[in-house]
Amino acid sequence: MAASAVQVAPQVRIGGYDLATDRPGRDYERRAVARLWPHAKSARQDWSWDIAQPSSRRPAALPPYKRKPKLPLPAGTPLRVLGWGVLGNGSDADVLQEASV
Repeated sequence: MAASAVQVAPQVRIGGYDLATDRPGRDYERRAVARLWPHAKSARQDWSWDIAQPSSRRPAALPPYKRKPKLPLPAGTPLRVLGWGVLGNGSDADVLQEASV
């Protein structure tokens, strides 16, 4: 979750892919955020390190292929981050974006 996307009562979507066509309960679950952990280097002046880890009060009922990894992961483990957010051209993404880190 982008730290800049934090609202008064933020929610997260667990699962799903397309904001225009996905339906709650079928394609994704919606959860209230119980706590938000922004990146320690987050800076609103230039939106650097604009990422935060949300947590909810109860686990999601996801199929096995969507479950979280066992943590902690070894240092140097390749990861993928996913989200919607703002694209390089300034428009909002309707389809889930992915990057390897």
